[in-house]
Amino acid sequence: MIALLRIIGLINASVWLGAAVFFTFSVSPALRSKPIIALFSTGGTSDTAQAYLGALYHIVLGHFHVWQITCAIIALACLLALRVLSGKPARLIMFYLLIGLLGAGLVGRFWIQPELKRIHTIRFSTKNDQTMKLEYRKTYLNRYRLSTILNILSIVGISAFFLKSIGESPEKSRFSRIKFNLE
Repeated sequence: MIALLRIIGLINASVWLGAAVFFTFSVSPALRSKPIIALFSTGGTSDTAQAYLGALYHIVLGHFHVWQITCAIIALACLLALRVLSGKPARLIMFYLLIGLLGAGLVGRFWIQPELKRIHTIRFSTKNDQTMKLEYRKTYLNRYRLSTILNILSIVGISAFFLKSIGESPEKSRFSRIKFNLE
C-alpha cells in the first residue's frame, strides 16, 4: 500500500510540476504574443483580438488553478496517508509546503483570476474613454505580473516537493505482517 501511495504521489507531483511549467512558460505567454494577436485580429482590430484572447486566458487560468488545487489536495492526502500507514509523524516542512501551495492555488482561483477578469471586462467596455482604458491596462498588467510571480513561486515549491519526494526512502508499513522464527 505504501508503494502504491508513493507512486500516486510521484505521478501527481510530476504531472502537477509539468502543468505548472507548461502553463506559466508556454500557454500564458502564447496567449499574449504578437502572432496570436495578429491571428485573432484578421477582420477586426487589435483591441478586439486582445479582448477575446483575454477572455480565453481567464478561462484557461481558471482551469489551471482548479488543477493546481486538485493536485495539492491529492499530494496532501498522499502525505497524510503515508504517515498514517508508516506510523511516523508527518514532516512539518512538507505539510506546510503543501498547505502553502494549496493556498497559492486558492488565492489564484478566488482572488487573482476573478480580479483579472473584472478588470479585463471594464478595460474593454465601450463606455470607457482612452484614459480609463490605459489606467485599467496598468492595473491589469500589475495583477497579471502578480499571477505570474505566484505561478513561478508555485513551480519552485512544487519542484522542492517533487525532489524531496523522490529522495525519500521507502518506509515499511506499521501494519505489515510480523514473522516469527521459532527455533
